[in-house]
Amino acid sequence: MKNKNFLKFFSVIIFVIILTGIGYLMLNFPGIKKNFFYDRGKNLAIFQQESEKTKSEPNRIEIPALGISGKVTYKVKKLEENKTLSKSVIHLDGTALPGEEGNAVLTGHSSSLGWSYYDSIFAALNKLGNGDEVYVYRNNEKFIYSIIEKRIVSSDDVSVLSQGSGEKLTLITCWPLGTDFRRLIVTAESRDSDHN
Repeated sequence: MKNKNFLKFFSVIIFVIILTGIGYLMLNFPGIKKNFFYDRGKNLAIFQQESEKTKSEPNRIEIPALGISGKVTYKVKKLEENKTLSKSVIHLDGTALPGEEGNAVLTGHSSSLGWSYYDSIFAALNKLGNGDEVYVYRNNEKFIYSIIEKRIVSSDDVSVLSQGSGEKLTLITCWPLGTDFRRLIVTAESRDSDHN
């Protein structure tokens, strides 16, 4: 009798684990797909398509290696962050703006409970390497940054917001996919800027 009860209990536990796994995969499918099927060459072609869609947007971010071209909303207040993240990448209020001395901090979802473009826009941020370029536009002015570092920090590490000297860009997203346990931080330095 004890063996039968144990088998029933064990079967229920296995069933719950399988259902949880399936649920995780379904909810995070866009982000998982971007990571698992990452293809730099294909992303460059996707980037061309996406940049055509957003070229009229005066405030945007472009990451060719990831096929990303999306809207940026600047100076987003803390209380508006969650609502705005489903519609754009956001610039954290209180950090430098692109082109200014200091650290411009942008954040976007790696995975969220929606399937919009912005719900997993930074899902493959971990695929960036040193030297990859990020283009950030503010009022149609283009700022070019080059990746210099990638790291993972705790979710309450606010040191990534510190300003310092020089023109820097910090990209932040939740990590691992589908959780908010930690943060993936990608740091870039200003390489050049030009006016469009």
